[in-house]
Amino acid sequence: MNPTSPPGPHDPHGPSEPPPLGGPTEGPGGEVDLCPRHPEVATRIRCQRCSRPVCPDCRRQAPVGFQCSECVRASSAAIPRQRAALGGVRIGSWDSTPVTYVLLGLCVAAWLLQLVVPGTTDRGSFVPALAASEPWRFLTSVFLHSPSGPTHLMMNGLALWMVGSHLERTLGQLRYLALFLVSGLGGSVGSLLLARKPDLLAHDLGDWFSPSVGASGAVFGLFAAMLVVGHARGESPTPMLVLLGINAVIGFVAPNIEWQAHLGGALTGLVLAWGMVRGHRTRRTGLVWGTVAAVLGLLVALSVWSLWGVPNYLG
Repeated sequence: MNPTSPPGPHDPHGPSEPPPLGGPTEGPGGEVDLCPRHPEVATRIRCQRCSRPVCPDCRRQAPVGFQCSECVRASSAAIPRQRAALGGVRIGSWDSTPVTYVLLGLCVAAWLLQLVVPGTTDRGSFVPALAASEPWRFLTSVFLHSPSGPTHLMMNGLALWMVGSHLERTLGQLRYLALFLVSGLGGSVGSLLLARKPDLLAHDLGDWFSPSVGASGAVFGLFAAMLVVGHARGESPTPMLVLLGINAVIGFVAPNIEWQAHLGGALTGLVLAWGMVRGHRTRRTGLVWGTVAAVLGLLVALSVWSLWGVPNYLG
């Protein structure tokens, strides 16, 4: 063989694999080692951190050379999770609000489904008379809106985008999602508790058979949470109080507005936000989720109490 020519594919002196970018870490004397995870594979490359042999399937690109998969996992686990201003875990950058956009997308998708699939509104709206037999309506009604036009959806969607985005950045994704869903549930429970029960002797069906839809109960929970969060951060409550007052007046003056859901959602959001802020201040994560669990239990208990002994007028 010409001494100046490169080694052939079967030349025992040729390298078993090309050197990696950044420079490989070889065994003493450049000897060939066996990969611990794949003993049948020979390699000259070692992990830059632990010096264990790594084959091409096990090595991971590092800032300098390569690392084994175990060291990469250990490095990832050592990186502290990003925290929101009030202690919740944050996913992505500071201005990332994926939960708000998912909730908005679900509301829009549900509204489009109402337009194209007959009966969607009837099957998903909240009706007190059907609360016991079809309990999923407590939450499905939160994502449905009036199919007669986009105004109802646009108003709730705008409020969710403006207030929800701020709360998601402040509370973290998981706590914010819990706040929205449980406040929406609280809105439905408010409609149930404050609905006028039928008086058949007076030929009055009350509100027991009246359907309601919309995310306004959950949105009012976000409004109330903004008051608590703003107070904790030293912000003026005036803008939020004005917004709450205007919406409260509209709920009583405008027709076909479920003010009962607004009240139930606002009270629920108020208590949840208190637990989240208090849990952050005292560094007790258990208080945050304990408050969520306690509010859920209370809402279930109030629903059972409200339905207890009420005749099944549909059966």
